[in-house]
Amino acid sequence: MGDRRVAFVLASTAASGTERRMAFVFKEMSRLFPGEYVLVLSADVSRALQEAGFDLAGRPDVRVFSPRSALDRKRGASDGLLRNLGRVVTLLRYRGELKDVIQEESIDLVQSYLEMVPVLGWFPIPKTRMIASLVSHHPKYYRPLSIHCRALLGALRSYVAVDALYSFIADRLTALGVPETKISCPARNCVDSVTFHPLPKERLVTFTGRAFGFKNPVLMLDVIEDVGDRHRDVRFFILGEGPLLGTLQTRAKKSRLADRIHVGYFPDPSTVVNRSAVHVCLEEYDNTTNQSMLEGMAAGCAVVATDVGLTSTVVRDGNGALVPIAGPAIAQAVAGLLDRPDLAAEMGQAARETCLREHGVEEYITYLRVIQSLAPERASDRIHQAAV
Repeated sequence: MGDRRVAFVLASTAASGTERRMAFVFKEMSRLFPGEYVLVLSADVSRALQEAGFDLAGRPDVRVFSPRSALDRKRGASDGLLRNLGRVVTLLRYRGELKDVIQEESIDLVQSYLEMVPVLGWFPIPKTRMIASLVSHHPKYYRPLSIHCRALLGALRSYVAVDALYSFIADRLTALGVPETKISCPARNCVDSVTFHPLPKERLVTFTGRAFGFKNPVLMLDVIEDVGDRHRDVRFFILGEGPLLGTLQTRAKKSRLADRIHVGYFPDPSTVVNRSAVHVCLEEYDNTTNQSMLEGMAAGCAVVATDVGLTSTVVRDGNGALVPIAGPAIAQAVAGLLDRPDLAAEMGQAARETCLREHGVEEYITYLRVIQSLAPERASDRIHQAAV
């Protein structure tokens, strides 16, 4: 790429899997290619990543947006119209600040994530080439009559390329009429196998992810009630921010297992997951893009994951257990692994090996370098399923 400069933009209200992954990837890319990359963060994400130990403060290649608008009280994707309007005020301000960063840092290409994709798509910055990075598999973005789908498709017209995190997203976009030559996706997602690594396993069961309905954290509480009765020495952790957090905390406090259930937000979930014997992922649609699942696997946990979407392409060959979205079946799988620590250890070792073999950061960086080098030039040269 030479002297070309790329800005990654993460403007969310909190740091979840996408933000942790891209902060890790950015640090690696900056080390390998000094001076070529800039990371632009919301104040919320910057603070959360710092608390998680990413040590980004004060770096000249990291820029932080101003604090969000006083009108912006958004907590999650399920918020109503008024909170979303307040969020738009913040995001439009970020757009103006990003325009200044582009000029000051001589940015040639902007790669935006999550909420900034529609904002920059509908209100593009003049003479700025952009890549839209799409990470969500939520069906609302791919139903032709959905307002979310229409907004996304309209926004994508302003982007020179689309980075789809995995093939499901690429296939849906193609079906919706986005030119195939505009879409790329990596062979596989990547995970930070340095921060998430096996430590001596304790009698812990973990569940990490944003507290949204489609992540099924309430179902996880049902599972805990069942498993906790069978295994009275096990502690349980439900970690993540979101609109259901208060409900989860209230219910956990009322549980007969209250002294063994921790519900809350950990900036660095690795401090718990690395010691966990069993890690549970209960996505309603697909665990494949779920950073939480890969982090549990990298930590050497025995993973129990719902058999939805393309999850079976990752959880396979004895590296975890696939289950239906049903409390009794999930509880049986978790309890069975707690009954068989030898089996759990074998699964965890296989899961770790899968991450090291198939989900390394080097291949993912190669993929990003390919799409970034092609995107500012000839659209016809873009690749689908970029080789890594």
